[in-house]
Amino acid sequence: MDQKRPERAVDLLTEIADREPVAHLVVVGSGPLAAAVRRRAEAAGVADRVHMLGHRDDVAEILAGLDVLVVTSSDEGVPGVVIEAAMAGCPVVTYRLGGVSDVVLDGLTGRVVDGEDVQAMAAAVSAVLDDPASRRRMSDAARDHSRNFSMSEIACRYESHLLELFETDSVNDHVR
Repeated sequence: MDQKRPERAVDLLTEIADREPVAHLVVVGSGPLAAAVRRRAEAAGVADRVHMLGHRDDVAEILAGLDVLVVTSSDEGVPGVVIEAAMAGCPVVTYRLGGVSDVVLDGLTGRVVDGEDVQAMAAAVSAVLDDPASRRRMSDAARDHSRNFSMSEIACRYESHLLELFETDSVNDHVR
């Protein structure tokens, strides 16, 4: 759980606190880090713009309503929420980690920030928020790209891979 680093999202909000229109942070989910996030937001003076929603069953609708999803984790594989955001047409700003670059195509479906620099992420988020036309293009591109991660597409890839393995195994059996 600690790898999710939600406190970085509060730090990011603090970095862009003076922008207009005012940015808000929406946190979906609950867990042991929620209290620390609240305390950090209070200490930073942004608690009125941090909305802790807790567990929700309507995550797809929430993602569709966001201007941008930020992923502030320090370690991930391919986060499911990034695929869900793409399917909902929500651009993502994330650090470059795990397989996230397979889903977030930098400059096309969102922004991928090198390192784990909150200021660099804040600049990327501001760039996305400040350019509605680009954000709409990212949203459309994210939806298009998300088709690569649909269950039917993934099932076809697995089937193809398994058939290749089977054929290779069959050939090897005949050669022995």
